[in-house]
Amino acid sequence: MDTDEASAILGKTVPYYVIINIEAFILCYIGEYLSSKSLTIAVAAYNFQWYELNSKENRYILLLILRGQKKLTITVGKFLDLSLESFANKMLTSTIGPAVQLGLRCVGVWPNSMMIFPRIFWIVTVSFIQTFQFRYLLAHSGFMELMRIMDSVSLTLAYTITILKLFAFWINYNIFHDILEMMENDWEKSTKIECDHSTMTSKIILAHRYSNLIISVYCISAFFYATGTFVIGDNNYDDGEERELLLKMILPFNSNKSPIYEIVIVTQFFHQLLTTAVAAVLSSLIVALILHLGGQVDILCEMLLRISGKDIEGNLSLAILKNAIAKHQRIILFSDNIESLFTYFSLMQFMSNILIICCLGFMIVTGKLIGDVAYESLWYDLKPNESRLLLLIILRSQKKLTITAGKIMELSLERFTGMV
Repeated sequence: MDTDEASAILGKTVPYYVIINIEAFILCYIGEYLSSKSLTIAVAAYNFQWYELNSKENRYILLLILRGQKKLTITVGKFLDLSLESFANKMLTSTIGPAVQLGLRCVGVWPNSMMIFPRIFWIVTVSFIQTFQFRYLLAHSGFMELMRIMDSVSLTLAYTITILKLFAFWINYNIFHDILEMMENDWEKSTKIECDHSTMTSKIILAHRYSNLIISVYCISAFFYATGTFVIGDNNYDDGEERELLLKMILPFNSNKSPIYEIVIVTQFFHQLLTTAVAAVLSSLIVALILHLGGQVDILCEMLLRISGKDIEGNLSLAILKNAIAKHQRIILFSDNIESLFTYFSLMQFMSNILIICCLGFMIVTGKLIGDVAYESLWYDLKPNESRLLLLIILRSQKKLTITAGKIMELSLERFTGMV
């Protein structure tokens, strides 16, 4: 592979690798945010004037403090907490913004929207694309072609992960519907108290901004990837050669001739853009849900801090405490629903990211083959001063080129299978 071709492949694949790592960071960040927010409940309960309550009322506060000690978490497949440590209206009446709502309607998971047709569309189109993508990978599965098909492996995995995420949402539709109902009820309750309404409004605005940013970054990356493919295809195409497709496939017909090639390219471009947008919508959704949950935690903390001495002297404190406990229970239930909906979503994403990075590590490890090739060359026919240069290559190639995880372990397929 010459330098220009290698640079072109890097230019196409780097945006994708940036995106998958941003997605992993988003999942870890929302996990960290949820954990830190949940612990503030116990702190708020401890800081208010609980020592002026009678023993019966103290029990309610003690219950809040004890339950608040357990962090609310989102896990990867029930075995790893999502956190930064692991990573080393509906217009203004919901944290789920209009762009995210539109995306969820397009995949058939938003309530009171068309469900059958979008699901059939995604199942049929992705199945068609995946069939010919895997056919291409099998036809180019030789070791020497691994570098050339890495971008194809990345896109194939991206499509696979996206359709699996959609299946997870379709199967858990009832859980998602319950989450939306709880969010709507929370908003209706917050409108009755100005302070709570202000808290939720700020979270909604923040969620909409994050959602728009995430979707924009994803779609721009997909556009640049497609542009890079078009540029490479135009520069490298000669009459009689196979023209490069945006999504590497082996189609059952000749796609090399015009206008068939142009039709295939345009179709692939729009479908890739749609798929990227769906992936962005799913990432934006979990951010919106966690920000909503964070707003509810803030409201609960403010509720506890609003208890005054006058409230304690009367019976109002008992009513507020009971309301706080009920709200805390709703927060826990909301968190559990998010966990049920997104835990395997997160597991699939992390497995995909690890596999891609380990494939890259495996490719670099194979740099040791340079020494083998140099040794098998006709070095014995060279002059002594020339053979010394070849000896230098052989010696330097004995040390494997590797990518490590924090200088602790090498990234390779062997390491990946060991982790699995």
